[in-house]
Amino acid sequence: LLSARQWNVALKLFDVDTAISVGAQLSKSPLGEVRRAALLCDAFLLSFIDAQQAEAILLSADEMHAGDNRAHDDEGSFAGWELYVRAVIDFQVGRHHDAAQRAHEFMHRHRSSELAVLVTLAAMGEVLVGEPARALTTLHALEELNLPWLDGTDVKALAHLALGA
Repeated sequence: LLSARQWNVALKLFDVDTAISVGAQLSKSPLGEVRRAALLCDAFLLSFIDAQQAEAILLSADEMHAGDNRAHDDEGSFAGWELYVRAVIDFQVGRHHDAAQRAHEFMHRHRSSELAVLVTLAAMGEVLVGEPARALTTLHALEELNLPWLDGTDVKALAHLALGA
């Protein structure tokens, strides 16, 4: 549990070296879900460098999950994190529609610190697939979060440009 918390802090601080080190520790856990979380961590970190390889890691996580004989819990502890990671990778490889869908699913299921980033990602995906009006609706979720550092101004501007305003 401590390693998982260390990893989470390192990741949020974008301390990639520490996150990789802690992820390596987690990958040796006797618990399948913890090993799977380590794969999701690796996929997330790699998504910004090599999205194709990050997808391959997600396939390994899927295989691990499929091989787990316990009942699958799509609402479990890693369900939200997995949606987040998959949305980021979808966006990185150009599957903007899928990224927007996953981001919306996450928004409906979870309220967390990643929400603001996913709202922006969903809206940008919607602009890129020709749905700027929907992007503006999506961005309304940022208003209730009241985060001055991420208010969606840039994506709103792009949506308005796409609408011809």
